Amino acid sequence: MLRSIGLVIFVVFSALIWTAVGNGEAAIQPPPTGVWECWGPGQDYPCRPGWRAITMLSASDGWIAGEMETILHWDGQTWQMVKPDVRTYMAGFAALAADNIWAVGSGGDIIHWDGTTWQKAAQVNSPLLRSVDMLSAEDGWAVGEEGLILHWDGQAWTEVSRAPTRWLNGIDMLSATAGWAVGRDGVIMAWDGQAWTQAGNPSPYDLYSVSMISETDGWAVGGDLVHWDGEQWTPLSPVTRISPHQLNAVEMLSSSDGWAVGGRGGTILHWDGSAWQAYPSPTPSELWGVSMVSPTDGWAIGDANTILRWDGQAWNVVQTSPDAQTLNAADLVSPTDGWAVGASGTLRHWDGNTWSQVPSPTDQELFAIDLLSPVDGWAGGANGTLLRWQSETWQTATSPVTQTLYALTMLGTDSGWAVGQGGRALRWDGAAWQSIATPTSADLYALHYLSPDDGWVVGQDGVLLHWDGTGWQAQQVPVVGNLLTVRMLAPNDGWAGGNWGTLLHWDGTAWNPVPSPAGNTIMSLTFTSPQDGWALGENGLGLHWNGGSWEFGYTHSPETIHAAVQLTDQIGWAVGANGIILRFQPWTAPEPDATFTPPADQGTSVGPCGAAGLALLPLVWLFLRSKPYPSFKN
Repeated sequence: MLRSIGLVIFVVFSALIWTAVGNGEAAIQPPPTGVWECWGPGQDYPCRPGWRAITMLSASDGWIAGEMETILHWDGQTWQMVKPDVRTYMAGFAALAADNIWAVGSGGDIIHWDGTTWQKAAQVNSPLLRSVDMLSAEDGWAVGEEGLILHWDGQAWTEVSRAPTRWLNGIDMLSATAGWAVGRDGVIMAWDGQAWTQAGNPSPYDLYSVSMISETDGWAVGGDLVHWDGEQWTPLSPVTRISPHQLNAVEMLSSSDGWAVGGRGGTILHWDGSAWQAYPSPTPSELWGVSMVSPTDGWAIGDANTILRWDGQAWNVVQTSPDAQTLNAADLVSPTDGWAVGASGTLRHWDGNTWSQVPSPTDQELFAIDLLSPVDGWAGGANGTLLRWQSETWQTATSPVTQTLYALTMLGTDSGWAVGQGGRALRWDGAAWQSIATPTSADLYALHYLSPDDGWVVGQDGVLLHWDGTGWQAQQVPVVGNLLTVRMLAPNDGWAGGNWGTLLHWDGTAWNPVPSPAGNTIMSLTFTSPQDGWALGENGLGLHWNGGSWEFGYTHSPETIHAAVQLTDQIGWAVGANGIILRFQPWTAPEPDATFTPPADQGTSVGPCGAAGLALLPLVWLFLRSKPYPSFKN
């Protein structure tokens, strides 16, 4: 219905604009010149959706939901895509029967499966509902943002309580008189049949999931492992003592058998009745959900299209995206020659046809790359790692520091800079990298030079430094939070971006804040001219600069975009979390009065219209397609 209304609005508005301007020269800001599309020929899911919720009813019936409003159904043989009748971002499932399943998600949506279709059953005033649990067809609960607790009585969902926390993440009900919910800052809420009350804050860490075995035995996980013994919740141990990453989900089969999954590196822990122990994981992707059918049959889901199955002996990969290592930076020498670098020393090369994995001389995470030519370039990363591309091979280079290097730029074969952790700055003189003192101990995340005596560096807590050829000068900037990217167009024209959608503009005299339509973190800036630029970042954020203002553009990515590079307004690549790669796809520009055809995977076309109406079509298209994807963690 929304799409139909949008098309009517478009046709009418286009006609009005065409009539008003006559010759098609409307006085409007230009729309984005294209979109950022997921790249992955032959892949079922090139956008690498992260799966966020799972419920298994039996060995032959289960459901998975994830980013990009994707839903999969398991029939005992394969996972098949199911298209819902409503667009929503499902965060949690609760199944009563094969024809009676509930799901909750973005925009306060509550969705129901009746055995045939997924349809919206209710919508409440909440940005995101995170978890749901059903006791019967007349008794169910859901929790979400702003500590909201909802109850289902068989007729309607109504608000019952608000927890003293910004959000509740998980809920598990044992009976009509016993249930628990967990959330931010270790908040745990308990239901006794009459009211929800706070059961204490046994941990200062966020808790994301809870699984109860009985009224005297249960577990909650997040930044801690917390146990319920019938009297109190007790932190067992910070997760970092077992695994370096937090846990996102837990499912207990009995008091001596349970599983928890979580952070980067595909963390899997098993409970044997006496201790939680790390279990071998077949994936590097972060895991977000686990659902067990029996002690010998279970499933886990995560980022980068990852689905794992437990067979009683080991966890095995059922499906995942190829090359799922996070990519942090990219650079292009030409339309047929480019590089991307990332986690575990990942090096990927673009030859004009495909991105191929290239052997790396390091397993350290790489955060930066800059190519001078097809045969000369540098990369930098964790623990001061420096690599050089020469003679068609990557080799380690001597580094004077052990601190992580987050950014580098090469001005010539005998001139370059790298910056990183603790205010470190290195300078290349053609023979060696040497440390150069800076006036800060803050981490430095990005840099851009217009010339050897005109460079800018940004970093932690709004640090912004200028190099004038002889020394560094700290700049006063009106921001709170980290600045993560900087891009200079001229001595009197430059941009910086960072946390909470922060955008600053340099006019040659001062850095001034510019209104941003987004609150997501900006990770990368790329420009083809002073009138055409992009700010990309958290959760697939894409903002376009049209020379007058920043407006929402469109990316297909559900993943955070870490870096983007454009050679022209027609050629560009972006890379990010879980190995996602995006290619800039220019809008198809038809002749006036011709039928407009958007990129192939966008799925619609609009009939004859005038040139001015056509100019507005990308904006209408964004309206029809765009819906922000909320973050499950804040």
